[in-house]
Amino acid sequence: MKQNIFKSAAIIVMSTLLVIGLNAQPRRGGQCYYKDRDFNQEQNFKRGPSCPALNLSEEQQEQMNALRIEHFKKMEPLRNKMGELRAQRRTLMSEENVDLKSVNKNIDEQTALMNKMQKLRTEHQLAVKGILNDEQEMQMSGNWPGAGMCGYGPARMRRGR
Repeated sequence: MKQNIFKSAAIIVMSTLLVIGLNAQPRRGGQCYYKDRDFNQEQNFKRGPSCPALNLSEEQQEQMNALRIEHFKKMEPLRNKMGELRAQRRTLMSEENVDLKSVNKNIDEQTALMNKMQKLRTEHQLAVKGILNDEQEMQMSGNWPGAGMCGYGPARMRRGR
């Protein structure tokens, strides 16, 4: 009887530690702030809990949505291609006799694709800045106290993609 109680307590403790350990792990894949995001007044183009409301006008909201959709259409095929290249590289690296030329070619393709994606991101960021007035741009850039992880400023953390 005493042994059954001890076993039950041990199982409960182990289960609790397992659940706590799983919840403490970082989530993979990141969250894309642009997917399924509408730049309406309720959300006010918020990207995080510390971001201020930009108070976008109706015209700015429409322009922002158009830019977001255009950017998404350009980036999604590139993201998909990057995923394919990463999978291909894992396959190449898992072979018994690794072909260094193939791996290097794959790395070069990934680098070229990352370069293209970064240029498109920069182009998109400049287009977004072009829509905003000076005050909104200042809030987005993080050049105001309490900006935290908001906008395109230096304090912004990696978005995941």
